[in-house]
Amino acid sequence: MIARVHPPGVNVVGLLKYLYGPGRHEEHRDPRLVTAWNGAGARDLLEPERTARGGWRVKELADALLDPVRFSDRAPDRPVWHCSVRLAPEDRTLSDAQWRHIAGELMAQAGLAPHADDGSVRWVAVRHGDDHIHLVATLARQDGRSIRNFRDLYRLRAACRDLERRYRLRSTAPADRTAHSRPGTAELHKTRRLGRPLTARDQLRRRVRAAAVESADVEDFFAHLRRAGLLVRLRYSAQDPSAITGYAVALPGDRTADDTPVFYGGGRLAPDLSLSRLRQRWTSPPSTRFPPRVDPQLRAWILDQISLTIQDALTPRPRAGVDARIAFAAAATDVITVLAERLPIRDRDDVRDAADTLHRAVAEPLPPTRRPVPHADGLRAMGRLIAVMEQISDHTDLFAVLRLLNNLARLSESLADVRDAQQRTHQAEVARHAANQFRDIVTSSRLHAAEAPPLTRPASRPLSPTPDPRRRRGDIGSGPRP
Repeated sequence: MIARVHPPGVNVVGLLKYLYGPGRHEEHRDPRLVTAWNGAGARDLLEPERTARGGWRVKELADALLDPVRFSDRAPDRPVWHCSVRLAPEDRTLSDAQWRHIAGELMAQAGLAPHADDGSVRWVAVRHGDDHIHLVATLARQDGRSIRNFRDLYRLRAACRDLERRYRLRSTAPADRTAHSRPGTAELHKTRRLGRPLTARDQLRRRVRAAAVESADVEDFFAHLRRAGLLVRLRYSAQDPSAITGYAVALPGDRTADDTPVFYGGGRLAPDLSLSRLRQRWTSPPSTRFPPRVDPQLRAWILDQISLTIQDALTPRPRAGVDARIAFAAAATDVITVLAERLPIRDRDDVRDAADTLHRAVAEPLPPTRRPVPHADGLRAMGRLIAVMEQISDHTDLFAVLRLLNNLARLSESLADVRDAQQRTHQAEVARHAANQFRDIVTSSRLHAAEAPPLTRPASRPLSPTPDPRRRRGDIGSGPRP
């Protein structure tokens, strides 16, 4: 069960007309009022009436909802609160009585209409489909007091998980701040209207993440963004005008009706792309200076060393902690993120999609709960060598890519076991999906894995820009040993 809180609005009449109307694609069937606020009276008296032309008279219901707003000096400028609640496709159909209970629980847990609080906000629940309802409220209490709906999204997520257990519905992930922001309805409609394969937000997330992986510090990061053709806007501290406290990016062609670029802050793209999180990534940049380009003869060797490092990390080690395993998987995710940008165009999108999936599986809540892992940092630095490679095209390099993708599939399966042990089932499912994506890329490739030359260990340790003198033989991610 997913509860999605939409941006606040001002036009409750227009919203009710949409909910009671046919929908954009005639998808609304039998719209009806399921329940309403305490003291609203009989639902039959609140239910809008049909017009002679088949429409609905919603003005009276809208006026009833807006009455507390009109007489309140504490109401916000945008007082209309809207939340849609939807079941998973495989869930059973619930009755109106069951939806009535769910609506009441969600409004109470959101802090808008606690049980037995007759002075709370006015709200209604409208159902026009088998699998979802819409909650509409006006953000002004009937007794004139201020409302407190701060962090309502997280409270709704917890309430949904509790209702899933009560009604034996499909279990969904908790609100642990690991998921990135999803595109809104307006973004999706704009993307379809312009015929783009991805929303501007998704395109920016991929480009910014790749730039973060390839960069060693803040200045390098902003330089990568500008070289990638993005518009960059910096935010400076009010106390120290020279200190950068945040950033926002925009696609040159993504503009509003008045020709203004649409900027997205890093934290709005993904939690780990905020400037504060990125600075944590760069606290200990590798001391090794990378060459401006990698000799083509070394590309397959570097890819094989990365693959061997991942393969060696899959060997069970009792002393390898969970945090280290997750950190190593996150470093491997960075490697595949930058590798996707160096592949032939025919394979690039599939690998990008798999990298996006794996990023969701390795994401950790805020604030970070683990210390830096030197061997993960070493793998991440090795992956930065890929950033200075030219496009991979010849068969030798592509064989090395296939071997790396196959080991990433195995690493994803191992990560899924870790997430299962943590009882983070949603991320476990995502990790297994990433493993399947990597395997599909390998098996669907025009190059057959059996034709690839064998992967052998070198006579010396793999190239590591950040060697750790305290490195122990049993640590995860320590790389292949001679």
